[in-house]
Amino acid sequence: MQTLILKIFDSGWAKFKIDDYEKAVSYLTDIPIEILENILIAKEHKVDFTYNFETEGKGDFKLIADNYRTYIIEEGMPQCQLDTFDISFEELSKNIIESIKADIKGWSSWDGMDGDDFANRERQILDLIEQIERKAL
Repeated sequence: MQTLILKIFDSGWAKFKIDDYEKAVSYLTDIPIEILENILIAKEHKVDFTYNFETEGKGDFKLIADNYRTYIIEEGMPQCQLDTFDISFEELSKNIIESIKADIKGWSSWDGMDGDDFANRERQILDLIEQIERKAL
């Protein structure tokens, strides 16, 4: 898994991609902050990682990772779809962090912030990354 999982591609939209699974995800949730908080919680409490992605009605999905695999459960369909990937929580976490670091300015202005708000948001994102990295990714 060398490709970055998350990339901003339009105002308020990012692309989520693992292998052949690809979806546009929306800013209706605060992806950079919330996903990093969930990584930190999973590490601190030694529980599986979960995150719910919003797609504005185009197949919202849950991202779940344990020590061995990553799972995607797609919602809003007549029956749930489950995709499984041989990507551990550690690998997934590292990639998500690298995805955010690679475009820290874009993720910091994710919801249109600028000026002091932008600087505070960037600091908040970097602080979360630092906390996670201290937990020995």
